[in-house]
This record gives sequence, structure tokens and C-alpha cells, in this order.
Amino acid sequence: MKACVLHQKGSIDNLRIENDYPIPEPSANQILIKVLATAINPVDWKMVELGIFIKGYPIVIGCDVAGEIVKKGSGVGNHLKVGDVVFSYNPLGGVGYGSFGTYCLMDQEAATKLPDNITPEQASTLPVAACTTFLSLFAPEGCNLLTTGPRNEDERNVLIWGATSSVGLAAVQMLVAFGFTVLATASEQHHVYLRSLGVQHVFNYKDGGVVDQIKQVANNRLLYVFDTVGDDKILQTLSRDAPAHISFITRFQVPQGLPSNIICHLINLGSLYDRPESKNILFREFTPRMFNLIKEGRLVPPNIELFHGIENIPNALKRQKAGVSATKIVVKLN
Repeated sequence: MKACVLHQKGSIDNLRIENDYPIPEPSANQILIKVLATAINPVDWKMVELGIFIKGYPIVIGCDVAGEIVKKGSGVGNHLKVGDVVFSYNPLGGVGYGSFGTYCLMDQEAATKLPDNITPEQASTLPVAACTTFLSLFAPEGCNLLTTGPRNEDERNVLIWGATSSVGLAAVQMLVAFGFTVLATASEQHHVYLRSLGVQHVFNYKDGGVVDQIKQVANNRLLYVFDTVGDDKILQTLSRDAPAHISFITRFQVPQGLPSNIICHLINLGSLYDRPESKNILFREFTPRMFNLIKEGRLVPPNIELFHGIENIPNALKRQKAGVSATKIVVKLN
């Protein structure tokens, strides 16, 4: 098969386009899919340059994917059939066969059939963002927010810092769908867009008074914050009078010197398979809900900047590294 192969960590320019990389064979509980589209995430170029989450070389990475099932393992149930188009967060990119090739492996439990109201390119933009959001905000390892039930005013307010990142956009929509009051930071050019998604209060993160503005809106009782981009100012927005939760996806260590009432959650989707309880919650409980949210139009894919062909994956990685906002980079395979 044709693949974008990494033989050692370092520059994106180290990636090689190879035409005869071996096609993987699915194990009993895996499916083999023909890749139709793969979305680019910040973790992808970080895996290339830093080697994080990689367990051996050579390797084909890539973790946001939509594709057609071409082969099933012996233990795969009848709910998945050859010819079905599925999409998934695919953590197998860390062990050899991710989505930056003509074919990739996928665990059957991770596969979600494509809703008929989105394209494979659109579908590929959602799994990493939505799964990261779920673990950060609604799972026990994160803020553990309830998706249903009564809430007082303090419990309804949630701040998303970096709301136009792909994860931020997923978080905004999921919180709105579950009835929360969303506060969000973004550059001013995206405020109208975020309000159209249901955000009640939007703040310009570049404004020197942004922390005070957020505290005023939340009456100094902000209890839940999700940081998608990394900014120390976010810690100043949290309440000091009650247990307050903050989920990080850009840090590997808890910030030092925090007040004792602030509870930090370091969310790492890349090591999901090392946390069986989280994996089970994600794939058994959340992915069916993700399908329904998409089907109902309550989780809408972001704008797409499209690249074509495996040979353009390095260029797509460089484009993502240069920085995008309210847009997802997607590579459509020929």
C-alpha cells in the first residue's frame, strides 16, 4: 500500500512516501479499512518531531479517520459489514498502522458508522475533538459533569478557553446540547460564529481585562474550566470559595502553587489504551451518543481546508503546525 512513513523522530521533512508498505492484517477484534479521509491534529506533528506516544519505528501515524471496511477479523460482530463506511479516533497510530496510508486498522469497538448527513471528510474531523471533550468534561477522569438532570447556576457555567480550536468547537456544541451555559474565549473575528453555535458569553482573550470580565459574568463562582490551548491566565478565572475543576489537554504536569480548592485534570487521549476504564467509557457510552449528536445536527463539523493525496500529508502537517483557527485540515485520499 501507499503510506506516509516515519522512520525516526525529527523534522516533518523526514517523512517518506512509500508505495510498497505492507498492508496490515486485522486481528480477531479489528477491521481493516480503506482510508477515505484523515484529519490532521496538533498531536500528529508532535508525534513526528518529538516521538511522543510512538512505541517503535517505522510507523504510519494518524488518528482521525474515515474509511470503508474491506476486511473483518474473526471476532468482529455482524453490526459491521464489509463495505460499511466508518469513522473513529484511531489510537493504533501509536503502534504502527494509523491513517496516513491507503489502509489502516481499527478496533471494532471504536468504529462508528457514518451518519448520512455528513461526508467522510467531515466525519474525519470529529473523533479526536469529541472524544477529548468527553474525557475532559463528562468522564470521571475529567470534570465529571452530568449530561442530564437539574443544575444550579454555578453548575451550569463552563468556560472554554480557546473555543475555536477543533476541540474547543466540539466542547462548545456538546455543552450547549447538554444544557450548559457556555463562556468562551476567542479572537474577536470569531465571536459571531461562536454565538451562532450557542455560546452565551464570548470574550476576547487578547483583552487585558479578560479575566475580570469572566469573573464578573460568573459572579466569581466559576467552577468548571476547559483549557484547549494553554494559557496561565485561565487559572485566575476560577472560584476560590468552592471546589473548582479545570481540565488541561496541553499540559503533562499540574501547575505549581495552586489554591487547594482547584482540582486539575490532565487529559491524554494518546494513552487511552493504557486506561481500560476510560477506553470502555469512551467507546461503549460516548461514541453512540456522538453519532446521535451528529445525526441530530447538534454536533456540526468545522470548516475544512482540504489537501489531496498521501503525498500531501507532510504539507498538511506543516499547515497545521503553522496555526489554524475555526478550521480543520483534512487530507482526502485519491
